[in-house]
Amino acid sequence: MTENFAPGIHPSRDHAYLAEIFDRLEAGDKAERARILASARALIGLWRRAPETPPFLIETWECLLAAPIAEMRRCALADDDEGRELRHSMPFAGILTNLERGTLFRAYPKCRA
Repeated sequence: MTENFAPGIHPSRDHAYLAEIFDRLEAGDKAERARILASARALIGLWRRAPETPPFLIETWECLLAAPIAEMRRCALADDDEGRELRHSMPFAGILTNLERGTLFRAYPKCRA
């Protein structure tokens, strides 16, 4: 899990958190992938009812959740404006437990060389 936090690999906690989610999607069994994707889709459903949520985020994440995991990873972790915006509002809240998040964030480098 902490390999997503090695110095120089990820520019932010959001980037590393999302990489961990994609790792779980790729490594998990069919049931685990279905659970994670169902949770993400449910959160997007809540976004639809929130008028402040930009339609771009809803539409883009819906498309990405239907895409292969490698495509999801490529788009959401991209070092461009769209990738940064997708990482700012990602539908994977609650996938990692508080303990898992705490462990990951404690391992995140405090500074870059």
